[in-house]
Amino acid sequence: MVKISENIAALRKQAGITQEDLANRLNISNQAVSKWEAGKCFPDIEILPALAAFFGVSIDELLLGECLIKTKLCDKTKDPLILSAMKTAQNKKYISTSILQRSLNIGYTTAKRVIEDMCKCGYLEKDTAAPYDRYLYTENIESDS
Repeated sequence: MVKISENIAALRKQAGITQEDLANRLNISNQAVSKWEAGKCFPDIEILPALAAFFGVSIDELLLGECLIKTKLCDKTKDPLILSAMKTAQNKKYISTSILQRSLNIGYTTAKRVIEDMCKCGYLEKDTAAPYDRYLYTENIESDS
């Protein structure tokens, strides 16, 4: 069964916007967005193209969900910051927010976001044996060469 409600919520959160922001950009009520995400109703078929275009996905991706959203998220590996973080992790075989902060000269919040994105894409996994937040590099990165 299609979980469009979960997909809309995930894409909206990934974009870093509120339900009200999305509603304003689509010229609809924020209650409509809330109902979509709660699974109480579905977007009107006429709004699907605008909704998909807003998130930069196809209507199929909007309807099909998680695996395609993850693919969209993992396209961030073209982001120079994430590429630098991946090189750091590859060299050390593990990574932490403090390592990223020092090596890339970035703040804690940015380092945490980069690590979360890398975990979602399968490039890192939490090191449960470490006494602090440390993530192991999984060498799951396909090179473009």
